[in-house]
Amino acid sequence: GILRGGGTNQTVAIVDAFNDPTVTSDLNAFDAHYGFPAETATSFKVVNQIGVTSPLPTNNTGWAGEITLDVQAVRAVCAHCSILLVETNDNANTNLAAGVDRAVTMGAKIVSNSYGGNESTANSADYNHPGVAILASSGDNGYDGWTVFNGGDSSPSSPQTPASLPSVIGVGGTALYLNSDGTRAGEDVWNNNGPNDFQGQADAGYYGYDPGAAGSGCSALFAPRAWQADVTGYNSLGCGASKRNGVDIAAVADPFTGFDILCSTGCGNGSATWETIGGTSLASPVVAGLW
Repeated sequence: GILRGGGTNQTVAIVDAFNDPTVTSDLNAFDAHYGFPAETATSFKVVNQIGVTSPLPTNNTGWAGEITLDVQAVRAVCAHCSILLVETNDNANTNLAAGVDRAVTMGAKIVSNSYGGNESTANSADYNHPGVAILASSGDNGYDGWTVFNGGDSSPSSPQTPASLPSVIGVGGTALYLNSDGTRAGEDVWNNNGPNDFQGQADAGYYGYDPGAAGSGCSALFAPRAWQADVTGYNSLGCGASKRNGVDIAAVADPFTGFDILCSTGCGNGSATWETIGGTSLASPVVAGLW
């Protein structure tokens, strides 16, 4: 559904790597399709990691689809907020972390990060801004990254960073089912890779791609914050009382119940096309926009 109110005078920042050269034109077309107000210089702004509009980083088709998804997901659930897109030089952890600091410096009180890697304390200070909601995707490979781990790769038995950092809200994934009129019919955990899918690919031949599962796991480095440890039944997750779980909240991520974006770069044949996208890369900006 589309929320047409709220968000006035609030800034939601999105941190991504590289540049999407068509992000503004795609957002304008997305707005027109749904009847949102036209974007202005203050409603949507793109800057590099030092906070200026030029030069922007190198174009990258792989990240462009992510950028388009993040921006349009926030706009869909927050029609009147200002969106600040910080594009970092590349996807090095230090540069992405610097992008978060830049977003906060420029006044964002909500920052969405749709990326992650092996759990670590590196750059943790850049994600610690009291009074600012820093959100990060939990990943798409299931609990403990097991769909990758059991396939023989070197995925660690722990959640992703930055989602697992104690100062960050880790955003997991759900399958969100709607009625024909767009109202919510039901919601459950996104877990299209079941326990018998040892390679993480049991359904890939049928669907054409690995259907995925929401990332999670018990931290090897951090204790749970009060919002986790005080929840009834927290210990039943298997993390015990001393380990943080990599997810604090969850939202739509299942690509089969996903989100339609209008995308020109990194999607389709180079012209603006509608594509349905999922993953916790969707969940984080959705929660950021709702916040």
